[in-house]
Amino acid sequence: SWCRYHTPRNIVLALMGELGELAELFQWKGDAPGGAPVGLVGWSEVERDTVGQELADVAIYLLRLADVCGVDVGKEAMKAATKRGSNVGNGEDYP
Repeated sequence: SWCRYHTPRNIVLALMGELGELAELFQWKGDAPGGAPVGLVGWSEVERDTVGQELADVAIYLLRLADVCGVDVGKEAMKAATKRGSNVGNGEDYP
């Protein structure tokens, strides 16, 4: 059974690998002039699809980690959003 390998440590290491794959897609793209536009301006359909696949992989490992650790991600996200206030998600909540 694969469950015996699904320890928090192993899942975090796998998650980091997937994050690395996602980061690699952005590594040499540079920043968009004038800030961060919504979407992947100038990216091909294949590149956008690959970003989607890597984001899905990251999400799967993150949710599995939360499950193994007994953490309710939705509840924790709501707590974090409430704690940080209405600026969450608009780029103003972090320096």
